[in-house]
Parts: sequence; C-alpha cells; structure tokens
Amino acid sequence: AGKAEGMRLQDGPGAGGVSGEDRRHEKESSIPVLSRDAPGTQKTREGGLAAMAANILLRMLLCCVLLLVSGVSRARDATAVESLLRADYSSVIIDGVRNQLRKHLDSGTLSPEKIRRIVHHPELEQLCHIGQFFRYASQEKAFSTRELRDRTFTRWLVSHPEVFRKLAHAGYAQQSSLAILYRLWNSADRDLCGVDLNIALGACLIADVFTAEECIARYGFYHDSHHHGRCYPQADSLEPWEWAVVLRGKESLEDLAWAQQFIEGKNIKPEQAGGKFTGFIPYRKKNHRGISIHAGAAFYDNKPITLQLYTEYGGVCGAVSKGAAGFLRAKGVPAYPIGQPGHCAFIWKHPKGQWLIGNNIGGWNWANGGNKLPWKGPVQIISALCAFWQGPQARESSLMYDLSFYSRNPQHVELLLQEACRANPYNYPAWARYLGIKAGGAGDKKKLEYLIQFSKAMPHEHNLIDYVAGHVLKINPEKVNPYELYACGVSPDSTPEAEELFIRQFWKKLIADCPEVKLHAVYKEGTTGNFLNLWLEKSKNVKWNSKMKSKTSKAFQQALLVLTGKEKTCIKMMKSYRRFLIMWNDEKYMMQAHEFVQDHLKGITSDQVKKEMAGMGRKMGILLKNDKILNMYGQNRESE
Repeated sequence: AGKAEGMRLQDGPGAGGVSGEDRRHEKESSIPVLSRDAPGTQKTREGGLAAMAANILLRMLLCCVLLLVSGVSRARDATAVESLLRADYSSVIIDGVRNQLRKHLDSGTLSPEKIRRIVHHPELEQLCHIGQFFRYASQEKAFSTRELRDRTFTRWLVSHPEVFRKLAHAGYAQQSSLAILYRLWNSADRDLCGVDLNIALGACLIADVFTAEECIARYGFYHDSHHHGRCYPQADSLEPWEWAVVLRGKESLEDLAWAQQFIEGKNIKPEQAGGKFTGFIPYRKKNHRGISIHAGAAFYDNKPITLQLYTEYGGVCGAVSKGAAGFLRAKGVPAYPIGQPGHCAFIWKHPKGQWLIGNNIGGWNWANGGNKLPWKGPVQIISALCAFWQGPQARESSLMYDLSFYSRNPQHVELLLQEACRANPYNYPAWARYLGIKAGGAGDKKKLEYLIQFSKAMPHEHNLIDYVAGHVLKINPEKVNPYELYACGVSPDSTPEAEELFIRQFWKKLIADCPEVKLHAVYKEGTTGNFLNLWLEKSKNVKWNSKMKSKTSKAFQQALLVLTGKEKTCIKMMKSYRRFLIMWNDEKYMMQAHEFVQDHLKGITSDQVKKEMAGMGRKMGILLKNDKILNMYGQNRESE
C-alpha cells in the first residue's frame, strides 16, 4: 500500500506550446502576399485559406491530444498519491514519499533548471508536503493512520493540496492531528474551505496541549465566533499556525465568551486593540486587602485565574500582558506573552500584517522567551518570517528547503538550499541549515565570511544576525576581529535599534579589555537611548588614566574602520570619539587621532564619512594649534 507509481516531469517538446517543427511547418505553409490584380491571385488566396484552416484544425487536435495525455498523467499521479496515503502507518508514507522524491532529485545531475521544474510539478509538491507533515507528526515514532482508510477522505485530501501545504508550512504537528481533522471534516458535511479550513487545521496543531475533544470544541467556538462577526478582521486571513496561536490560549471557552461580551460596545478599533486592551487590567502591586502581588495565588484570594478576574483584581506587568493577550485571542487575534528585562510584554498581529510589541518598555532588542512560530529561533524571528511570506517566490523557496531533506547527495542538498535562499533571501530555515553545513569543520574566520554573506541577505535583521553568529555558526569573537563581527548587524541605513545593539557589544568588549572604564557608567538592561551620550556625561567628573584613554581611543578607531561603509552609524561613533578627545584635551591622543585620519582618509568611499573624518582631523589641528596639520586640510587657525 505504501508504494506509489513513478511520477514523470512534463518537460521537453511535448510539455506544451508549439514545437520547433510545427513552427517551421507554419512558416513553409504561409500565404504568399500578391497584388489584387495579379493573375491567379484569387485561386492562390483560396488555397492559402484552406491550408490555414487545415493548420488550425491540426493545432486544435494536437492541443486536445496534449491535454488528454496531461490529464491522464495527472490522474495517474493523483492515483499514486492517493494509493500512498492509504498506507496503515506513517513510516510507510514517509518511506514512499522519500523514494519518489529521490528518483527525481538524485537521478543524474541536479541543476537549478531541474530544481525549478521539480518545484513547479504539482504532484511532487504535494508529495513533499505530505512527507513533511508526517515527519513533523511522527517525530521518528511511527503511528497508525486509520482515518486514511476512508477513501472519500483520502480523495478529498488529494484534491485539496492546500491542506498538506498549510500543515507543512506550520512547521510542526502531532500524531493525532490527522484524526482530529478527519472528525472536523465529517462534522462539516465532508467539506472544509476558506477560513473554516484554516481554523480546523489550527485546531489540529494544538493536540499537544489539549485533548481531541477540547481541540474540536475550540474549533467550534471560533467557527461560530467568526461566522457571527465576533472576531476582528485579522481572523479572515490567518494561516493555520496563526490560528494555533489563538486556539492555544489557556482561557476556557466560557471565559473567552465573557471577554467578547466585555469588549462589545467599547468601540475599540482593531488597530488600537493592542494598546487599549492593556487598560482593561488595573496596574496594582497590592490587592484590596493589602496583599502583595508577589504573594502569588493569595493576591487573587486563591481564585482560578480568568480574564474577568484580571479586570477585577488587576496585577503588575504579567497580569497586564497575559490579560491583554487573552482578550486579543478572544477576538481571533494571535497574541502571546514575551519577556523583557524585569518585565513581561506581549506580541500581537496588527490588522496590516505586522507583529507589534504590546506593553513594551525595551523593544525588540531586549525581547526574550520562546516563540510559537513555524521557525525555530529567537522571538525576533517573526519579522523575518513576515518578510519571507511577503517576498518573492516564497512558496517555491519553501519547497526547495523542504526538498533538501529528501536527497542523499550532499552536493544536491547544498544546491537546493542555495537555490531556496536565492529565490527568497528571507528563507531563514534554509540559511540556518546551509550555514550549519558549511560551518562544520570551518575556522572562525571562514565562519565570519559566511555571516557577512547572511547579513547581506537580511540587512535589517540585526537580532537574527547576532543569533546566527552565536547559535548557528558559533563564532568565537576572540578568534576574529570582534568589531567586524559586531558590524555585521549594522546596515548603511541602520535603525536606532541596530545601532543600540552594536554600541552594547562595543561597550562589552571595551570593559572586558579595560575594566576601569566600567566605573564610569552602567549599561543597564533594557537601554534604548543613546548610551554614548550618557557615558560621556558620566565621564566628565571621573579621572582618566593613560590606560583608559588608550583602550577607549583604540576601541573607537577599530569600530570606525569596520563602519566606514555604514555611513549613519560610522558618523555617530566618530562624533562621540571626537567629543572624548576634546574632553581629555591630551595632545598624545589628539595626535594619534590625526594620524588615524591621515592613514585611512583616502580609502573611504563615502563622501559624508570622508567629510566628517576630515573635520575631526581639522579639529585636532586646531586644538593642537598645529598649522602643519591644518594645512593638510587646506585650512588655518585664523579661518577657523
């Protein structure tokens, strides 16, 4: 039962269109152009029209034959998939999928062109998604697939390829997922589509935390809520994994129904929900009897935690964020709590599609905790996930990544991953697997080269770049230029968040090299402002010794060297360096700064960076009262 017939790729001259031979025949039988008065013109025209009619008829017959052959081939392929699904165990299905895909991936040379033909073959795409679903669900433990013995259900699955595609894109599943879907499908008169299908698939994905009966009940609640307009507009376009986030909440159905009634009539717009809903929970450190929130259950008089209880008793950041996320889920909006230093926040999906932080104090840079997403990684990975699905050829890129698990040829695996990243640069799972392969046995300098390659693909994902450096490539900062490593997360038009991360790493390296500097200022967790300005102000009343000046000056220079192509951040660091030099008023370090400028000014390509660096050199000449230095910049002290 687990063996399927071979599937053929429709390529070559018979794949569709008109062959070269047909085009040559068309050219030979074209009607000659004659003047209206030429002898035999009418007869020639009639003969030409007859030839044209015959040619058109021949083409129509050829198209019919091709469609018939294609239809027979597709029907045979669909029958093979259906036959494969009727296997009794998941392991048989996985083996069948693997064998079929390997015939196409590992037979002969694998080229980018062949990969593109494979990913555009509907039956092979469906086979791959089926294999991925059963891989996720089995987790290397075979399980029975009795529900697939129902041929009507199996045919429905085969005729609706989006089912296994959406489940594969979710990135995880449970052994009972298919059985739950089968029950929901039966209860829906053996037909699920649109939003109902997405909710049903979401219910299948939460079988790790709820019983089958609870999964079905939660589907029923949100199915009814959506059809009666009790959900926000986000619910119309949620994917199954996003519905799983909604359905996975710990609130009871009664609590969710109460929350919907509580929100009704408040006229809160969907785009304002993430902020407004936090106001439902009063911020209190002590309850009405004076018991501290840190007393735990006693603060809530040992009552079960519900959304209604949160509105009555209140709490601190944990209650506010968990409560707001629960109210959002009641309206069909994905949301869940995350951590920040000494704080609990939450993330939620905005109607425009982006994910935002609610009850936020530290931003994405300081967010921590697990995620409930299809991709494994830090909580910040959600922005790359959104960019991926909004980017080019996301579906093809995702399939190329999935196919990489079915080839036995290491070179084919790498090529599939490279093509996946080329099709859509934001395919993080493909990058992570590719970089993990390349990092094996590579030295740290080579790993840094791979990180630079990755950073160019995702220039605005500084947190993800930092995660890849430490957790995927596992680069040892002591064996590379650490400043070059830190600069990978900085783009030419960097955001303040990317600059904050770079400055934090810059500071950490400096105080490791010179612990005395740490006495000047403390880089507190959750810092979002300009730490360099804070450090400078704190340093004005502190005595600087030669070691501190030397280490700080050297750190700034090394940072500037790796930032010359990242204009905005480079200028920011340069201005801070100049202010420290002015504060020290030490001729030795002013002269070092001047020499640094002279050594590197010519190699700078950015006009703005070159202008700022020359300005720093001129300033050193003025402070040193050195006309020779000023002449190098075409300026004298009087003009200044």
